[in-house]
Amino acid sequence: MANEVLCVCDVSDQGFWRIPKGFLQSIREQLPANIDLKVVQTTADFLSEIKTAQYIIGFPFSANLVRRNKSLKWVHFLTAHVPSSWDRMRENVTITDSKGINSSSVLNHATYLVFKALRGEMFDVVSSDWQPDDFFVAQNPE
Repeated sequence: MANEVLCVCDVSDQGFWRIPKGFLQSIREQLPANIDLKVVQTTADFLSEIKTAQYIIGFPFSANLVRRNKSLKWVHFLTAHVPSSWDRMRENVTITDSKGINSSSVLNHATYLVFKALRGEMFDVVSSDWQPDDFFVAQNPE
């Protein structure tokens, strides 16, 4: 009997949106022996793999792309929401998302920015001379 397939979609050409290598390594280490990991890096490969994969991890895509995949068991979205096109699929497929995964870091960052503002160390975002380049992200709020 052939192994089941976990397809991980990593098709972005922008580094920020690429799946971290540590995440992929962690998946590899924890997968049962009967599941093969296929990391796809092109849209064509993704469209091909999801037709038969039992498990999919990736950014949101339309459920119409997998409607004929009768072996699909689970889809996990790397975002905080599930597209509405998946509502009818929930009867046959487990669908999860990453809601809350960054909650502690978002809280830390927001707290950092509030303290900066209270100390008067931030620029006035409502001023007319504000430029998008003036915004900053805390490198390590903790």
